[in-house]
Amino acid sequence: MQPAASPALELAASWQAWPGSGGEPFPNHDCVQLPLPVLDWDSLRDGLTTSCGHTRHTRTLHCAAWIENWQDVVMTVLEKRFGGLASRGGFRASFEALDRALGAAWAECPLGTLTLQVARILMCLTEGDLECFVSHSSWISNELFQIPLTVIMGTEWPIFALLHSYDWSYPGIPRNNDYDCAYTNRSTLDWPRLLQALQDDSSRPDASWWLDLLRYTFDNKLAMSMYVSSSECLYGVYVLNMVKAMWSADTESSAFRIYSPYVQWIHYESLHLLGASHWRIFELFHHFTSLRRHNFRLDFTAQELGGLPWRAEGPWLQQLPREDHLKLLEGQVLRHHSESFGDLHRVLQTALRALRDDEPRLVYVTMVYGSMNRFIAGWASRAKLLQLRNLVLATLDSTAYELCLQHHGLCVRGQVSVLNKYTLLLVALQLGFDVMWLDFDIFLVRHPTKALQQASQGYDLLMGYDLESDCLCNGFFFIRHWAVVCLGTRLDRTLPHSIAGQTSGEETLKV
Repeated sequence: MQPAASPALELAASWQAWPGSGGEPFPNHDCVQLPLPVLDWDSLRDGLTTSCGHTRHTRTLHCAAWIENWQDVVMTVLEKRFGGLASRGGFRASFEALDRALGAAWAECPLGTLTLQVARILMCLTEGDLECFVSHSSWISNELFQIPLTVIMGTEWPIFALLHSYDWSYPGIPRNNDYDCAYTNRSTLDWPRLLQALQDDSSRPDASWWLDLLRYTFDNKLAMSMYVSSSECLYGVYVLNMVKAMWSADTESSAFRIYSPYVQWIHYESLHLLGASHWRIFELFHHFTSLRRHNFRLDFTAQELGGLPWRAEGPWLQQLPREDHLKLLEGQVLRHHSESFGDLHRVLQTALRALRDDEPRLVYVTMVYGSMNRFIAGWASRAKLLQLRNLVLATLDSTAYELCLQHHGLCVRGQVSVLNKYTLLLVALQLGFDVMWLDFDIFLVRHPTKALQQASQGYDLLMGYDLESDCLCNGFFFIRHWAVVCLGTRLDRTLPHSIAGQTSGEETLKV
């Protein structure tokens, strides 16, 4: 069967892939709150929710990647944009209307457009229209191959959960094809036992596919005989490479780049074969999203992170009398700003007022959220006892913020993200403050400023070193105000790889 022509998809593909978003630190892959969008991307993305959250129990693999009523969500968004076409011509009429705006939709929101095309082929298969599926599926596979795995991990678009939300019994796997490796040779691994480790087992309700697969994932025979293993059970090797990439992202992220290309190669396979096999590949792909270190949104804008008025004038700010420095901060630094910047701008002024003239223009910063919130009162009490009046708490959920206001006062609201460790500091440095970062699980025995002043003489940056693991430790570090360019460079290098925590010591040392 010849694939049907799809000029609209060819037009969409001609647009430059993965455009940036006006100089922001991250491209807005999730298409959040776009002005005058082609489609209501927020409603589409937020409506496609899975039946349960991620765990590593085998019994939840299915529900964590299953979207109920996805057809209703998709058609509601299309009808909202294109009128009542669906009621007159079914889903095909709505998608034909989308085709006429596909180039603009792709330029504005590639992942959202890709999600809609996935919904399209699933609707085609639901109605038994194989020609429609063939017309669009190869384009989708190619785009999935082109998308970096870190983007899949970081995005809120549930692309692989949507692919899993169809049973793939049609068109299925051709007869006499042993994709499940039931009859193949087993010279390297016991492939049927490997497959069984991915299946639900009522006798083991707490079984963990994550742990059960570990015995196979790093098997010496597999490592020494990858060619033979691939010929015996290609889909089994696909799964093991996916698990290796997951383990790397979760435990030793510097190794993630080794395995991620092998995961990308899976997209050379036809979607219907991946979906119809029992290897649960779409479910595993969706599980990658549970390993993200942060999403594609930062608490501060690009201007706040790198374009404040006195970004390069830190030495001048610190030489000003404290009252003059304070007057500058009390003025309007930015006409429009984020909530986090407004909080930080305010607490820095409070901290500066509390410092004596002979004390350094220094703030200590830590962050807290979730289960650690119960220690906020203790932290605040210890800071008060030590007379640490310049301690700023980045509070990453509403409970943390309320407790911080109750017990401490110098509080900055934000989202849960490992990058808050750097973004808040970068803003404070631009406003003329030296910064000392402290992880929240650190206990302060004495007021640290005097010791810090002695240790930092002649240095712009101080960082801990872990002798046992032979690596830098960023649990606590000091940065002088004029090193703002270094931290900004560090952040620029980190962002493209930070979803999976891929930042090597070599990159740190370059700064």
